Amino acid sequence: MTIIRNHAVLLVLTFIIIIHAIDRLAIVILLEDIKNDLGLTDAQLGFLSGFAFVVLYVAASIPMAYVSDRSNRSRLIGAALMVFGGMTVLCGLAQNFAQLAAARCGVGIGASPCVPAAHSIIADIYPPRQRTTALSITECGFFIGSFIGLWLCGWIATHYGWRMAFFVVGLAPVLL
Repeated sequence: MTIIRNHAVLLVLTFIIIIHAIDRLAIVILLEDIKNDLGLTDAQLGFLSGFAFVVLYVAASIPMAYVSDRSNRSRLIGAALMVFGGMTVLCGLAQNFAQLAAARCGVGIGASPCVPAAHSIIADIYPPRQRTTALSITECGFFIGSFIGLWLCGWIATHYGWRMAFFVVGLAPVLL
């Protein structure tokens, strides 16, 4: 029973990492549409797709790793899903560069607990000889999410616009 439970937890954590990757990378495929709609420069797009997310994600991940080891990780991941999903939806509501930059910063901060908390949970439920395999499985979720996210956002943007792409991918973690 414990093995089945552990594998079920691993599957859920992998799904969370997939959703995390989709929301994190949604902007990449939408940059050209955003640029045209909001009249942004390439420098602004570079800030939105890189710096606005990455700096805050990395900076917040370190304290979130500390918190993950000392708190209820399931609740922490649940809160993170709500925050980064909500911030992704706000990306779709943005009317200018400042609003979009603030929302992207929120996505970065909101997503920061997911990976440390997932790794901490895996470290608790798998013995050392199985941990590397379990971590590899969850990390595959990032690449699966990248593939799905880029395809899905591109398809939605083509048919319904870039804002709708943010709404759809932002709703997934909130529902999860």
